[in-house]
Amino acid sequence: MKHTDADIKMYLESHGRPWDAFFSHHDALIAFRDEAGQMFFLSIDDEHLAAAAIKLLTREGRTGPDYDSLNALAMRLRRVTSRPPSICLELLRPLPESERVRYVEHYESTRLSLLIDPIELDPDVMPILAMVRERAKQLRNEGQFGCGMGGGGRLHVWVKGELANTHGVRWRTPQEMNPDVAFD
Repeated sequence: MKHTDADIKMYLESHGRPWDAFFSHHDALIAFRDEAGQMFFLSIDDEHLAAAAIKLLTREGRTGPDYDSLNALAMRLRRVTSRPPSICLELLRPLPESERVRYVEHYESTRLSLLIDPIELDPDVMPILAMVRERAKQLRNEGQFGCGMGGGGRLHVWVKGELANTHGVRWRTPQEMNPDVAFD
């Protein structure tokens, strides 16, 4: 059975969304956004209807934002960290697109909930940070940062200073990245 454009539009709108809310996603899925901007996918059991709808949406230029758009990445990060979308957007916005994707994929693979400074995933910074953290661990074991409450915060302040002063790396501490979390 051949599906007309009008039939396809009517079918999609029967799902409670206007025609202009729908788009094809990677030329394989039909999606739409709600009022909050969250993306949903529409499952169509009739393969011919689904293929015709994707062709129509694509032909009319109704292709959706990539799964890696800023808003989509912020929602992916939110799903893993349970942080508000505004915080996720604020964190991702200044990053180049490739770093945004790497940052979110890191969280999806590790399932971490505390935010880290994106610079920690920079391949050039990773060995420097590892070396500074190892030195901080030695100093902690020697009692340099005290023991008990506040020791972790003093350690992070030392790491931040060492990275900035010795290596020229601007790094934000876990406390700075997670102001809504109480650390020791």
